[in-house]
Amino acid sequence: MASDLMKLSKTDAVKAAENMRRRAMRYKKNAEKLSERLVNIAIGTGTGFLMGYIMGGKEKEFDKLVAASGLEEEAYIKEGKEDPRKLMGMDYDLVISVALVGVSLTNMLGSKVSPLLESAAFGGLAGWAYNAGSEMALKAEEEEAA
Repeated sequence: MASDLMKLSKTDAVKAAENMRRRAMRYKKNAEKLSERLVNIAIGTGTGFLMGYIMGGKEKEFDKLVAASGLEEEAYIKEGKEDPRKLMGMDYDLVISVALVGVSLTNMLGSKVSPLLESAAFGGLAGWAYNAGSEMALKAEEEEAA
C-alpha cells in the first residue's frame, strides 16, 4: 500500500487527498446531524418525563386539597376552588408546552436554542396529549359502566 502511494504522481496524490477530505467532511456532517437528532430526541423524552413528574406532584397536591375540604372532587371543582393542576384555567403542562412552542417559533432565545426548545415543547405536548387521552378513555369507560 505504501509503495503504491509512492508511485502516484503529484496530481494524482492531490486528487486522492482532496477526495479523502471530501469524504471526511461528508462523514463529519452526517455525524453532526445524527448527534443533533439524538440530542433532540433526548430533550423531548426528558421533557415528557419531567412534565409527567411535575403533573404527578400537582395531582397529589390537588388530592390533598380536596381531602382537606371534605368535598367530593366534582363538587370541589364546581365551587371553583384552587386547582394546582391548572395555570390560567388550563392544564399546567399544556400552558408550559405552548409557551415553549411560542418561544421556539419566535427565536426569542436565538436560532441555536430554538430547535432545542422545540424538542422540549414536543415532549411536553406529547405528555399532555397522553394524559388527556387517558383521562378521556377512563371517563368514557366510567360512563359506559353507569
